[in-house]
Formats: sequence, C-alpha cells, structure tokens
Amino acid sequence: MNAEKTTHHLFSPSSLERRELCPASARLEEGLPSFDTEYSQPGTEKHAKVAALIGAYAAGEESPDETDEDVLKAFKKAKEIVQNLEEPAVGIYAEKPLSYKYCGIEYYRGTADVVIVTKSKLVIIDFKFGHRAVTEAADNSQGAAYALAAMKTFDQTTADVHFYNPVINQFSSHTFTNPQGIAEYIMGVMMRCKNPQAPAIPGETQCRYCKAAYHGTCPALAATVEKTSTKAESLVPLPSLQNLTNAQIVDLKRKCDLVAKLSERIDNRIKAICEAEGSCGPFRLKEVSGGREIPEITEAFKCVDKVFTAEEFLGFCSLSVAKFEKGFASKKKQLGEFKTEKEAKVQFCTELASLIQQKPNRKIIVEA
Repeated sequence: MNAEKTTHHLFSPSSLERRELCPASARLEEGLPSFDTEYSQPGTEKHAKVAALIGAYAAGEESPDETDEDVLKAFKKAKEIVQNLEEPAVGIYAEKPLSYKYCGIEYYRGTADVVIVTKSKLVIIDFKFGHRAVTEAADNSQGAAYALAAMKTFDQTTADVHFYNPVINQFSSHTFTNPQGIAEYIMGVMMRCKNPQAPAIPGETQCRYCKAAYHGTCPALAATVEKTSTKAESLVPLPSLQNLTNAQIVDLKRKCDLVAKLSERIDNRIKAICEAEGSCGPFRLKEVSGGREIPEITEAFKCVDKVFTAEEFLGFCSLSVAKFEKGFASKKKQLGEFKTEKEAKVQFCTELASLIQQKPNRKIIVEA
C-alpha cells in the first residue's frame, strides 16, 4: 500500500474540468498560493482515515478504530467493490500517486484515492465528502484523467472508475477503454489553456476552487462583478425582476452567486487586515453579541425550581438530536455494550423513535 502524497499539478485531474470550462484559469492561477475552505480540511481528514482503513485491509491487518460514519460508508463501499470483482485483485493501493508521461515529458499528475489492479483491468475509486453532487463518471474529466494515468502506469487498457459520496449517497461508474481518445481530449484541453489569448470564462463550477477567483486576481470575474452591480442597480424597485425572462433570471443568479462568493472572500481578507493593523480604510472590527444560551441546564433548573416544576421547566428546553445521539453512542461504547458507536446509534434511533420529530422540510434552489 502506497500512501505517498504528491503536490498539486497545474493540470491535475481534479483541475481538468476547470481548465476545460475556463481555459485562462491555468495562466491566471500559476504562482498563486493555495487556499483552504471550511469544507476542505474535514474532507482531507476523512480521505486520510479511509486510506488508513483500506491500507490495513489490503495488508490483511486489523482495521484502525473508526467512528466517522462517512468514512465507514466509504470503506464499506471500497470493500464491496473489491469483493465483487470478477477476478482477484493483485494489488490494492490507497492514495496512489499517478502520473501521465509521454516521450519522457510529464503532462499531469495526481493522487487517486484507491487503485485496484487485476490481471485484465484496473479499478479506480474516488471519494467525495461534500454536499454537492459531482459530474457522473461517464462525463467526469477527473475520472478520465485518473484512468489514463493508471493505464499508463500499469500497462492496461481498461479501467473502471467509481465515484462515491457517502454524504449525499451518490454513486456512479464508468468503464474507460480508449486511452488514445482520453489522451487526445486531455491534450486538447491543455493546448487551449496554453494559448496566451485563452479566454477567462467565469462560472460557478470553474470559479469554485480557482485560486485566481479566490484571491480576486481574475479580470473576468472582476468584470462580472462590475456588470452585475450595475445591472442590479437598474433592477430597483424589485417588481422589475418580474419582467425578466426565465433565462435572464438564471443568468443573473449565476452572476450574483459569483459576486456573493467573492464578497465573502473580501470580507475575510478585510477581517484579517483589521486583526493585524486595527483597521482597513474605513472598516474596523466590532464585537457584537453572539446571542445568549445556558449550557448548564441542571444548574439553571436549581435556580428556578421554586418557580417551575421539572416538567414545566423542560417545556422551555430543546435538545440537539445529533449531539444527544453521539453522546449516547459514545457512552454505550464506553460501557462495553457495543463495539462501535454506529451500532449504539441504531439502538438510540430504536428507543427514541417515537420522540424524535422531523422538522418541516425546507425548499432550496438546486440546479438539475
């Protein structure tokens, strides 16, 4: 089992969709520092935990103790794929570095979550832990790039690629059998990116992880902000929105989403400057109330037990099901009643099923 980490390549498999949608992104991102989001660090930790479980499984060793349900689901899916192979695996690699080279020149490199090698084909698994659906495997450029690099590495011409997200329960698969076709597609994307006149084309997908968008150095995104703010001013009062066509509303929403994300990053930068220097132009930090709470429920009741009965007091209280469930499971495991917290959570749901109430569904905007 090889768990060596590689640095992000300008044309890594995970960046290929961004490069295709915005050919200028490679030029605009070059030399800029990487960044983390509020979701990237937890995702990185989950990937590492899954790799540890798969490494132990491949070596025939006892699995590390793990309670993260997403990690356990991902590991279970990987084992299921291995067990359903038509022929036995001759190698199972977690966090496998892959590189595509031609005539001694490296064109791209990346790290696949899992690579399984059999005599007749390769199997690649890529885990996602976000709340956003990813492109299906058949049309996923990241999967195609992993397949090509693995084919080159292991001298094979067939690769099954699986994408699995246990958070939203999304699973898709595709079998790649045309390494030449994949190579031509990827080389075509790279050639367009290397054109000095390659256009910058802002969009939610390509800007999501773009360093130029994050650091605010993309001229096309700046132009979108300028145009959107101007257009927004012309949309007051609000009833004028009702005169827009559906296509115009969709276009405006996408542009406003980009502006909102850039605005959030700008706010974070201003906060950092204010922390270091005290102010940023007219802006400064101001502490405001974070709201009130009483974490010590028992002590609170002692203070009012002459006013309220226990039943009356509990009428003012609410309980976080997620925290209660986790505490219950942890305690049951600590007492030795269950081997894992996952098993204890099943009992929790059984015993409290009649008490747990589902909150009303919310309606959110999603894109088909």
